[in-house]
Amino acid sequence: MSTYPDFVSFKVGLAVARTHPLHNGHCYLLNEMLRRCAKSYWFIGSSDKSRTEECPYTAAERVSFIATLYSREICEGKLIIKQVKDLGNMDKWGDYILSQVPENVDAYFAGTEKDAFPFLKHKIHIENLRRELVYSCKSGTELRKMIRENNNEWYHYVPSKIWELIDAYNTLMGEGYDYK
Repeated sequence: MSTYPDFVSFKVGLAVARTHPLHNGHCYLLNEMLRRCAKSYWFIGSSDKSRTEECPYTAAERVSFIATLYSREICEGKLIIKQVKDLGNMDKWGDYILSQVPENVDAYFAGTEKDAFPFLKHKIHIENLRRELVYSCKSGTELRKMIRENNNEWYHYVPSKIWELIDAYNTLMGEGYDYK
């Protein structure tokens, strides 16, 4: 039995996020997309980048964050995770992302206006949830800084089920790799 109410507005929803790390704002967006769509695609952006200050985690590590929280939805086929590389061209980003989905997308779920912008020219519904207004969260940039500085406040903004994963990955990065 699904934990999401029977409130399906769209057949196929899509969101793109780098998830460095996955945080409560991402989870709000993902939960809302799962609640409102029969099928949801979550694309992990910048999959070709890792071990930098801006992109500390590998694509596989970021998939593990999501799979830890949403394994049931993944197994049921309700949530599809895909990794996408940076294109380096925001003018073509929306076209590129939509070309990676094997079916027509009805709605793009964004956490900010900037995230939604590349999809405005397409004939799909844009759901801008403005996560900063509806859920107390910090940006990925703020969270990465807290983690690098050993400021344990980051734990308040990241789902507790992935704390151990983040700590383990950070330990691995600390052994021979300094991304500060």
